[in-house]
Amino acid sequence: MSWQEFIEAVAQTDIEFPQLATVCLAQAILESGRGSTNLAKLHHNYHGLKWREEMNGIAKSVYYQTTSEPTGGDNFCKFANSVDAVRGYWNFLERSPYKGWRDHVSSAADFLAFICPIWCPPGYTNTWKTQHGGLVYHEYIMQKLYNEAQELLEQARQTQYQELKQGDRGEAVKLLQRELNEHLDAGLKVDGIFGSMTKQAVIAVEKQFSMTADGIADIDVWKALQTLKPLPKPEGEPGAKKLWIPFAQHPFDISTKWTYEQGYPRGAVVHFTAGRDNPIGTLKYLGELGFPCLMMGRDGVIYQAFPLNKGGSHSGTFHHKYSVGIEIVAAGRCEPETVNGQRKFKAWFHKFPSEYFDESEMRYVERNGSRREGWYHKYTLAQEESLIKLLLWLKSQAPDIFSFDDVKGHDECCDEGGKPGNKNDPGGALSMTMPEFRALLKRKYTELLQVS
Repeated sequence: MSWQEFIEAVAQTDIEFPQLATVCLAQAILESGRGSTNLAKLHHNYHGLKWREEMNGIAKSVYYQTTSEPTGGDNFCKFANSVDAVRGYWNFLERSPYKGWRDHVSSAADFLAFICPIWCPPGYTNTWKTQHGGLVYHEYIMQKLYNEAQELLEQARQTQYQELKQGDRGEAVKLLQRELNEHLDAGLKVDGIFGSMTKQAVIAVEKQFSMTADGIADIDVWKALQTLKPLPKPEGEPGAKKLWIPFAQHPFDISTKWTYEQGYPRGAVVHFTAGRDNPIGTLKYLGELGFPCLMMGRDGVIYQAFPLNKGGSHSGTFHHKYSVGIEIVAAGRCEPETVNGQRKFKAWFHKFPSEYFDESEMRYVERNGSRREGWYHKYTLAQEESLIKLLLWLKSQAPDIFSFDDVKGHDECCDEGGKPGNKNDPGGALSMTMPEFRALLKRKYTELLQVS
């Protein structure tokens, strides 16, 4: 990983407050000496982040010798790649000393003025000012490094999503080749020359995402690559089933309770979260409760925090002993309300009418089997497409184990478990009944087999 790759990671990684990406890079310029420290070069730690238990799942602990420590060294964070290094910076700020930083995101200066006295505490302030022309830590970053970081990000973003084809050359092609190597293990030489091998790697992405396989890296290919994340190597012997979904994000690890008897889930249980749009927060919360599930955001992005041979309680029925849980962000059943003469829909967590959903976001269904009557917050088109893609992939990995007949709705599980009416998901959140959905999966899987 080079300093340039880290700049590109800052430019491309989705963060909660995109306007603060420049701050993230500016502070890295200072802490890593523009990527020149061994901590950056060997461990992808560009911000000098010390190891804390809260970094588990996104970083590992490594002892690093440095003259900046009175003892000659300390335990620091070791990241697997530049993207994790960027995410790790923001994860580090979730720790209790930085509580309240989200109240200071209106400007870079306000944000830095809040976090930097914690990052560089008063005991270091006088020494710092003496060594840096009378400027305190955050003043130095804003006055000396912020503009540089802004220019570097602008240059990096000029190559992002640039359409490329065989015969093209340059930095944008190098970026594409690095992305293909990192996400697909394409084994390309990063030489900036779009040759036949690069074309074949692009075609592999297009096929994986059911695109036209023309070998042209257009905006859809670039965005598809951004949904992939470097994952651990598959466990077991060569040819073993993949335990990590290649098109899912792996933000951290959560604990599980058992290993599936056949080393893979036999089915899946479809839930809605019945909560706000916060997939990573919900994933973490469920993990703390001991309910490991795959998670899917409103944009269809899947988050995986445990390998597929492991499982745990997630549906409150016997199904969780052999099925993986899939939590899909949707508010669930809502109640109609009249607001200024218009029909709106209130979820249990809504506090103000301004938060209520529009009718276009809702679906009314009548009772049908396990599906309960009512108004439901619909899954987005991206969510339904992603769910289908996920289940087809699970079947393709273990056709002798995974069965579409064991893909159930949470409501179906409760009915079968002798608790009818205990749950109502996915209900009308899904655009069809679960029996219709299972039939759709079988049909699509048969079509895939015929094509291959």
